Amino acid sequence: MTELRIKTINMTDKDIKAVEAINNEAFPEPERMSIGEMFTFPIKSEVLGFYDAETLVGFSLLLHNAETVFAVLLAIGRSYRKNGYGSKALQSVIKNYPNKQIVLDFEQVVNTAENYEQRVSRKRFYLKNGFYETGRFTVLFGDKYEVVCSREKLNEESLNEVLTAIHKHTPEFEETLQ
Repeated sequence: MTELRIKTINMTDKDIKAVEAINNEAFPEPERMSIGEMFTFPIKSEVLGFYDAETLVGFSLLLHNAETVFAVLLAIGRSYRKNGYGSKALQSVIKNYPNKQIVLDFEQVVNTAENYEQRVSRKRFYLKNGFYETGRFTVLFGDKYEVVCSREKLNEESLNEVLTAIHKHTPEFEETLQ
């Protein structure tokens, strides 16, 4: 694997179809966002492509305010998983925003969930990559998502500003931390 390269992707980018394909395979339909939705948030947003040489291996949708970068979506293509790309992508995002807290959420680990092992693995992955548990959750369609942060102390006020913007864009997303 070469050094992972990051590139901002827009709606007319040649790789937008590849982003859509990764999005469709990585997220279940209720959690999936359309490509059009990714570019219409009422706050600063960007879609980043993660590249190994010229090959798109993954992408992330980031929402920003003055102190927070919220990774709404982060996905590595199925055929590229388990090769260190996810860790490199996370580290690249952290490196690109050294003065901001990087926040993301994932399905709460519940031992009765059908994908319990996947949830445990995902949480272990984020903690291994320098993220901290916050004890806070977001809610989408009644399901809880655990919030982790690149800093030991989460700036909740800043994150709540981002969550409010998400709620305006996607009303089914609860607008405050739990």
